[in-house]
Amino acid sequence: VEYVDCVDLEIRDNQAAENLACDLMEIDSIQKELNRIQNENKKREKPYKDRLKMLIYNITNTCPLIEQLNYRFGEFVFTLDPKKRAISDRLRGLLPTSGALFFPSNIAFANNVSVPM
Repeated sequence: VEYVDCVDLEIRDNQAAENLACDLMEIDSIQKELNRIQNENKKREKPYKDRLKMLIYNITNTCPLIEQLNYRFGEFVFTLDPKKRAISDRLRGLLPTSGALFFPSNIAFANNVSVPM
């Protein structure tokens, strides 16, 4: 058990004190519910995150990509940033311009023009 120095909050208005107590109890309740929902979502997200990790790992081992450089492959435009904490943010872009995919002879090349990501 660890003790923390605290300052007593003095509220002289009874109504304000009751409102604060109700708000604090509601915050505690919402935080508990939010933690429960986040834990449930972690279980559902894990297979997707694992698959993303594997696919990004495969791409980076197959193609020597430079970080923070826009690449174009067929109709896809993307950039690699492995330092991003969120797995889904590590490979950004992927903008197919139509439903059909065309695979050029070159696998990837640096994009010299600015492309909105």
